Amino acid sequence: MTSTIEGALLSLSEKGFEGWAWNTAKPTDYVDIEIVCGEHILASTRANAFSLELVQQKKGSGMHGFVVLPDALPELEYPALIRARAKGAAEFLSGEITVPDVKAFIGIVSDNQIQDFEGYVDMVQRGKIIGWAINRAMPGRPVTLELLEGTRILMSVETGQSRKDVEEQFPGAVNCGFEIPIPMEVIDDQIRMLRVRPAGAKAELTNSPITLGTGTATALVKGHLSMREEITELQGRVKALTDQVNDFVEMENAISSMAEEIMALQRDLAPNKQGGIVRQLLERFEALYAIQRDSFERELAVLRTAVLGIPRKAEPAAETVQAGVLSAASVTATEPQSTTDKPASLEENQTPPVPESSNPATSALEPTKPTRRRRT
Repeated sequence: MTSTIEGALLSLSEKGFEGWAWNTAKPTDYVDIEIVCGEHILASTRANAFSLELVQQKKGSGMHGFVVLPDALPELEYPALIRARAKGAAEFLSGEITVPDVKAFIGIVSDNQIQDFEGYVDMVQRGKIIGWAINRAMPGRPVTLELLEGTRILMSVETGQSRKDVEEQFPGAVNCGFEIPIPMEVIDDQIRMLRVRPAGAKAELTNSPITLGTGTATALVKGHLSMREEITELQGRVKALTDQVNDFVEMENAISSMAEEIMALQRDLAPNKQGGIVRQLLERFEALYAIQRDSFERELAVLRTAVLGIPRKAEPAAETVQAGVLSAASVTATEPQSTTDKPASLEENQTPPVPESSNPATSALEPTKPTRRRRT
């Protein structure tokens, strides 16, 4: 028996599948249409949309066009051959569409239906399942993963860890790594099978499922205990650093106060030309302050590296610091004594004053007595 259904599947666009169909024997009746790919029915609709082209081609009243979006996108084998037929009919309408890959459906169906997943479970480490997953159709978008035991979903996570090795293989697959913490409820003396798969997908990631046994549970418990010990140690180091910060602040305040007093003393002694020792003391205090500040900054850099993973900056050579201290301590020791400091009673033929003490600080504070040269 010859079919009286005529029509064609014309195209696939953002609007969906487009085409037309009518019953030449019953031109006023509408034809129900199915869009199929193999055994999968992708969409169903009725051909009752107006088309001016059908009127021009004298296909009935022209009310025989259709546009339909896929109801759901099953896992197809690509390239996929898509056809249209009247509902329940064995014969297909003219025209067919070959879809090269799932990317052709981007913008046509929801993103969660675009499933072209690939991923791998790398290891179980420190109580976490570590691996990566991407959607090859949209490699830059995060993938939601499910952790299951049997059919029970234990938790869901999204990819978001940096994996440069995967990005080199799949350009654009940024932050495709994942770390799934193993729930404490499955850490016991029983054998557990945990599966990792993209949300809504049937297939699991490569190297899934993961088997947890008594040995694994013991290792995980030890891992948790080890992490707690490390956290306790870091907390202790943070407290120690906090104490050092407080000591540093107190010391800085004390040095600032002493510096102000020395500056005031220097102003008072300036008219008497006795400011050299004050300047020496001030520079020594500044050198001490610089040493304490450098020590504090080194401790802070160590803690930043341990807690936050911030790499330490290259430290200046020790000789630089020592040189700074020596130069500060020896400024006045090498400074020549001004001739204006000689007592007014000295005569031209008198020898220079000799300090009684070899200590620069003492000799600067104590007055010197002139000695007269004996005439022969």
